[in-house]
Amino acid sequence: MLPVGFKAQERYTSAPEKEPSFKEMGRYLVKNKPLLIISLASIVASLTATSGTAGNYVAIYLLGSEDYITYMAILAVPPAFLSILLTKFLLKKFDKFWVYITSCVSNIIFGIIIFYTGYENIPLYLTMCAIKTLFGSAGAVTGAMFIADCAEYGHYVTGQRN
Repeated sequence: MLPVGFKAQERYTSAPEKEPSFKEMGRYLVKNKPLLIISLASIVASLTATSGTAGNYVAIYLLGSEDYITYMAILAVPPAFLSILLTKFLLKKFDKFWVYITSCVSNIIFGIIIFYTGYENIPLYLTMCAIKTLFGSAGAVTGAMFIADCAEYGHYVTGQRN
């Protein structure tokens, strides 16, 4: 593929688009209520997503070694990928809103279970974290899908493709 990058020429041309101002983006956001809601929800979720920081604290101070940061990160990857694959099948059977809500609720439930189970049994703790990742990752996948839906709705309402 490398030679293509150096030798191929793009033939597609389009008229240059005017970049919207900050004020225009604000007006568009107010007109597109679903996009406003999903944007605010994303901001709140980002501000309250403390599991990464708390996970480092747990690894160092409760489990007793910085090495557990790596173990926890490695153990989170397979369930996250599996969740992405399973989400595809779930969306064929269920509405994406309910897959998202179920994922978020299960993430909270497993967080509570992990809190009350404790960290004394390290294999159990790591297993519970992996299960939490499996159920919680579907929310990230479906949450990103809502952005595209909101953009389509905004185009329908305003006639602008922002």
